Amino acid sequence: MAYEDDLLEVSESRLELTAYPGEKPGGEIKVRSRSGREVHIFFYSDHYRMQCRVSEVIGRDGILTYRFDTAGMSPGTTEKGELCILSELGEYRIPFAVSVCRQLAETSLG
Repeated sequence: MAYEDDLLEVSESRLELTAYPGEKPGGEIKVRSRSGREVHIFFYSDHYRMQCRVSEVIGRDGILTYRFDTAGMSPGTTEKGELCILSELGEYRIPFAVSVCRQLAETSLG
């Protein structure tokens, strides 16, 4: 649990993703108002390759989806940044790291 206080519950504390070159790994972060109060949430990233598929949510809970674009990245590289959740209940920062791995060559033996 990234953050759990009396205001907002956020499902992730950090993200570590691995992908092959050209892939777009992603996922979701669940947020919930612990008081049941409706909140206005903005979701953004400080890294140009990280795309926040949902940038705004209004409600008692929500799902914030993201995707990282590895196009043009070389195997063995890692990019780091933060996903940011901003609401009237506070600001939450979720650090992330995305590593691009080498593809294994297929052989006749499998």
